[in-house]
Amino acid sequence: MSRCWLVIPILLVVLVGAAIAPAAAAGHKSYMAERFDVDWNLLPDGVLEVVETVEFRFEGGPFTYVYRELPTNYSDGITNIQASLDGQPLSTGKAAGEFEVSGSNPTRITWRFAATSDATHVFQLRYWMLGVVRQETDADLFLWNALPTSYEYRIAHSTIRLTYPAAARLSGPVEIRRGRAQIAEADGQVVLTAADLASDTPLTVAVRFAPGSLISVPAAWQARDRAAQAARPGVLIVTLGVLAVGVAWLYALWARGQRAISPPAAPGRVTAPPHTATLPDGLPPALAGVLMTVAGRPTANHALAALFSLAQRGVLSIEEAPKGGWYRPRDFVIRRIDPVPADLRPHETALLDLMFSTRSGRSETVKLSALGQRLGRKFSRFSDPLLAELQEVGLLDPARRAFGQRFLVIGVVLLIAVMPLLALAALLLDRFGPYGFLVPAAVFLLGMIAFVFATAYSPLSDQGAREAARWQGFVQYLKDVIKAREPAWDVRQFDRYLPYAVAAGLASGWAGIFQKQSGIEIPAWFSALAGSSDGSRGSFAAMMSAVYWTGSSGAGGAGAGGGGGSGAG
Repeated sequence: MSRCWLVIPILLVVLVGAAIAPAAAAGHKSYMAERFDVDWNLLPDGVLEVVETVEFRFEGGPFTYVYRELPTNYSDGITNIQASLDGQPLSTGKAAGEFEVSGSNPTRITWRFAATSDATHVFQLRYWMLGVVRQETDADLFLWNALPTSYEYRIAHSTIRLTYPAAARLSGPVEIRRGRAQIAEADGQVVLTAADLASDTPLTVAVRFAPGSLISVPAAWQARDRAAQAARPGVLIVTLGVLAVGVAWLYALWARGQRAISPPAAPGRVTAPPHTATLPDGLPPALAGVLMTVAGRPTANHALAALFSLAQRGVLSIEEAPKGGWYRPRDFVIRRIDPVPADLRPHETALLDLMFSTRSGRSETVKLSALGQRLGRKFSRFSDPLLAELQEVGLLDPARRAFGQRFLVIGVVLLIAVMPLLALAALLLDRFGPYGFLVPAAVFLLGMIAFVFATAYSPLSDQGAREAARWQGFVQYLKDVIKAREPAWDVRQFDRYLPYAVAAGLASGWAGIFQKQSGIEIPAWFSALAGSSDGSRGSFAAMMSAVYWTGSSGAGGAGAGGGGGSGAG
């Protein structure tokens, strides 16, 4: 009996192996090119007639397609594309027994055929490449990639045959710029042979002919390139001129404004302590948050700080939402609790309206995942009343604020001007080439410089600068608590300081304290989902992490033509 228990597991392993082996063998597939032959016929007008013949040996399978990608760089384009399979011409289409042509640079040709395994098939491609000969001062140069530059198979043997007109005379030896091959020359013909080529092995050929023996005028692409090169100095001068004039103008506006408007008191002249362990005053979190920032301007974090302040006062509650699926992240529902107090500040009323007003009326809930989008679309509905309150209590200087807004407007106008300039550069691409895009780039850079000027000048009043120094001292205290440099801090202050930590952009760090330090109670305004896998503390930490992300997201001539890719599948 004991031997039977030993035999049964062995039989099961054998049976499973027997079932898996055929499936594994059926899934195995590899292929190689027994030969990759190329016939080039170079015509007097710079047109290259190409015939590529590839004999693929497929092992395993199944295989249903083969593709070839043909870049059109350093040419005037591709035409007269024809394909055949095992000597049978194919018509264009997407079904088996047809070939498909897609894209422009590169142009992709795909042979489609019935599923095949353990077989050998010959794929042939015919096409014309226009304008492949370059006109140089001492030669007509043919510089081309004979084989694909990107392929995943081995090539056992390759023969490349170049035929050229009798009137064309070689002006130097045939060169292999990349790769390796044997070269043989005859009257009007050059033959290259290579063998045992690993995947992605290039073969770049350069043939120099006597000047004027193949073409009398440059190819269209080369003429465009020459025109662009000739225009480059002028475009560079214009670009540098736009930058110089623009920067000088912006600096002149800045200097004139500096003379007309005195800057706010420097923090170094404020006697407030650099480290404050208590709230400097009773300023609401959103207003204090503006003073905490260097630029003195509202952000999405300040709206979230106001949200938590409202939750602490019983106006809102936050609860974990049921998960829609194992692959979906946690989400949280913010619920409005009626009646709403009548003594809310304007920015708090505006925030509630932003959160709960929809096109169909007022909703009672909003998901935290949707709040970031609403803040991004309608943030001015919150920031405008917030700034008005700061100005009303004397913390913002209207003249300084207008001074910064002037540069914001200039920056926006300059960025808007970039779009038509880009369109114009695209229309003049044949004349100026890529250099035409330098002028729009210069205007874009000026727009960015205008934004820098706008943020470099604080809109705070002298009183606001003094208050900002005190609040920044409190922010430093919060950072020390997060870094465990304040072991004696009162954990009972966690909920009270939470809105201010969020306003300072420290939501993630403040959540870390909650996870690491015991004795901190979950705020009464938060409810975890019943049966949560990591309990209420884990749910609250996940909510704080989501708040953090919501605040973060709320508001030349040496190249060769030809080459390309090739493969099967």
